Amino acid sequence: MKKIAIDAEGAQHLITAKVQGAINSVEARLIAKEIVSSNLVKTAVYGRDPNWGRIMMAIGNSDSNIKEDKIKIFINDIQIVEEGKSIPFNPTSVIAALTKSEVEILVDLGIGNGDGCAWGSDLTEEYVVFNSAYRT
Repeated sequence: MKKIAIDAEGAQHLITAKVQGAINSVEARLIAKEIVSSNLVKTAVYGRDPNWGRIMMAIGNSDSNIKEDKIKIFINDIQIVEEGKSIPFNPTSVIAALTKSEVEILVDLGIGNGDGCAWGSDLTEEYVVFNSAYRT
């Protein structure tokens, strides 16, 4: 699956979502897949926007067991969320981290021992044009 994400036409970033501390590994993987599948997360990565609310929205869309006040979020090892709320961080550092070709979003749910991972790519104009311009 990682290879497919890397090879996406027009994509500029490989997004790796790692989820730990879930109730179980099935839910962790489900949440990770929601994160990398979210068009809002994909466009935030492309736009180098450390928009933690989009990540929280994707977590919530998974319908998994979560406790919002336990959630921690990191982008390329820079923590941006603690106890489900934004914490002070250096936006310049996070934006710089988002310019790398590989972006890791780590979510710690803090409620169990389950972990999971999923891969995806950002959503660029080039990706949209390429994939809308041909017929099968």
